[in-house]
Amino acid sequence: YQERKSIISSFIYIEQLQRFNPDNAILTLEKDLQIIIRDKISENKYQLIESEKFFFTEDYKHAIILEVLCKFCKDVNIDSILLENLKQLKFDDIFSMIVTKINYVLKSIEDLPLSFEFIKKHFYLFIDKVIATTDDFEISKNIPFLFKKYGFDYDRYIESEEGSKKIIELIETVLKSNEKGLIDNEKNSITDSDKVDEIYNELYDIEKDLTSNLFPATYLSYDFGIKPEYSYWKDIIQENMDRLANEEAEAENQMEYYKENRNDYFSEEKAIDDLFTKQE
Repeated sequence: YQERKSIISSFIYIEQLQRFNPDNAILTLEKDLQIIIRDKISENKYQLIESEKFFFTEDYKHAIILEVLCKFCKDVNIDSILLENLKQLKFDDIFSMIVTKINYVLKSIEDLPLSFEFIKKHFYLFIDKVIATTDDFEISKNIPFLFKKYGFDYDRYIESEEGSKKIIELIETVLKSNEKGLIDNEKNSITDSDKVDEIYNELYDIEKDLTSNLFPATYLSYDFGIKPEYSYWKDIIQENMDRLANEEAEAENQMEYYKENRNDYFSEEKAIDDLFTKQE
């Protein structure tokens, strides 16, 4: 305990706390240690390594602090300091940089009446920003839960023209992001159309999961435009097959070269062994 307390007390940068990340469940953070973290944040004693990066903004700073408070100080009273940082958010144009952190905070707040009421009062400002900027599957699925948590009617929201449009656009964004990610990860290894179909079957599963979660009370008939362009994949498949054929040919050439020269190699090895044997 004393070792951990000394380490926690000596941290200069807030990012150093990650070694105590409770999600990893490796090192324990007792209440006394959580109080040290909370008080250092309150007294502005932490520096941020990321403050030197070009994309750093005040919103980004406060999002980091909010996430750290919710993650590392769960068992102590953080309500007033959390509220103070929530009030500092300006919801600037690069909200997408902090949406994961804000979503974590929105999910995590429990028994913090001041912060809870502030978020509830400004709920649609928070939730509309999350919906407009995230491309994360799990965050998107979590939207109805946030409505329920803060006492808002999600069904009524998606029944409205504006709400329905925003959620459809959200699903479209998530699907396109996943499509790009899957293609970038797999395209260099795909050598037949069945593998292409596997990628899009995975995307169709994501689409089904999102639509059933985000439109739970109705059947959504909407074309998100997610389908394979076989003309594009035909060229990719041919390129991959040609590359693999060249690699196999090169490997065979190297093996043939080794077979042809191994007698010379073993003769050399034997000559060296003989030399050392004679010296002995």
